[in-house]
Amino acid sequence: MEKCLILMATYNGGKYIKKQIESIINQSVTDWKLIVRDDGSKDETIEIIEKYVNEDLRIELVRNESEYHGAYLNFWQLILRAKKIEPYQYYFFADQDDIWEKEKLEIFINNAERYADIPLYIYSDMSTIDGSDNFLLKSVNATMGISMGQDRKTLFYSQGYVWGCASMINRKLFELVTPMNPKTKGASIISHDNFYAKHALILGKVVFINNALIKHRRHGNNTTGDYSMRLTPLLVIKKGLISLKETAKTHALGYDQTLYTIDWMIKNGINERELLLIKKSILTGGLQGVCQMLRFHVRRPQLARTLGVYIIMLFRWYIPYLNYKEK
Repeated sequence: MEKCLILMATYNGGKYIKKQIESIINQSVTDWKLIVRDDGSKDETIEIIEKYVNEDLRIELVRNESEYHGAYLNFWQLILRAKKIEPYQYYFFADQDDIWEKEKLEIFINNAERYADIPLYIYSDMSTIDGSDNFLLKSVNATMGISMGQDRKTLFYSQGYVWGCASMINRKLFELVTPMNPKTKGASIISHDNFYAKHALILGKVVFINNALIKHRRHGNNTTGDYSMRLTPLLVIKKGLISLKETAKTHALGYDQTLYTIDWMIKNGINERELLLIKKSILTGGLQGVCQMLRFHVRRPQLARTLGVYIIMLFRWYIPYLNYKEK
């Protein structure tokens, strides 16, 4: 059995994709295969990838010729393709514009080998860089707190813990979980990283590596993402007063993802009572929702973020923006 399968979704990534692919080629672990699925790039992305395909037999290019487009659906179709080929021990996800540290695969594998018989999701800390490779943050975990520790519930209520570009799942989790397909209700808004992490929290284990193993690029319109990583109590109040509607929409999107994922779990035979309690608390909100979160000990490492999650739930500000529809 081959060791690592890396799945990369691309779209108009020509400006930075060389550095990302080079960082994969230069990994200390060499037993890997990279499948790149392009979603109709209009720049030089295809030409760059084809050059690497011709030079390295471990790299494969797939073009999206379906009617389903967008980053989430591109990744789901990549995962469905991976289901049809020979199994790998470990599955990694890659953005098109990051830079991986040389030991990323090696460190992930060393950690995963401790849990060989458990459905496993591993994610690491990361640094962030701008379009010129200058550091914005040396550690996302130190800035915003992305380590879940032993917490098994907060991810269902609050996004921003796991990042697919810094994540890995093992074969047991990959084979145990039924992936979504483009026709699945909610698939176009559900990120594969949160989807698999939530399954691992229920079925197996989630492990955090407190080591920045990728340089995650924030550029162009993404620069606001760095601002959101630096939330302080003052900024939370400012966001609440100035952009309450946008904050409520962000929470609603996270709750939509959770609700559709829970429905998918139940449909596929995962009938945990806690899932129904989470679902009910989100759909109800208010004091009842807050009380359920307290029972689950929902909290973020940063007090400001924790308060934000509870306040949005208490006043049900997210409810008008929920797109979730029960069957």
